[in-house]
Amino acid sequence: MKGSTKIVLGALVLIFLLSAVVSAKEEYARPVIKVLKVGHTIVRFDKIAYHFRSPTSITVTFERIDDRYVELVFKPVDYAIPTMDVSLWWGDFPVNSLGLVDGGDNSWTLDTETGYAEK
Repeated sequence: MKGSTKIVLGALVLIFLLSAVVSAKEEYARPVIKVLKVGHTIVRFDKIAYHFRSPTSITVTFERIDDRYVELVFKPVDYAIPTMDVSLWWGDFPVNSLGLVDGGDNSWTLDTETGYAEK
């Protein structure tokens, strides 16, 4: 009887620890860096498929701010970012046109519940 009690208690402790690790992993998700190719690129982040249309290759970093907001930071792959527009859409939301500028702030905050992108 003592052996079976220890096994059950050990299993419960293991389940508790695994659930804590999974929730901590979701809460402190690391940024995801992807390279957008010329044309259409799909990037999956936090269970959402983001669609980009870019006239040149560019690096984008996704970082979750909270349950609702995601920050995007665009950086050049090989050279400075030219002034250009990158189209972004996800789900059933309309297309957002993100105006990127050479030498400027190229970060955007996305509202994943409304489909809105704000610089």
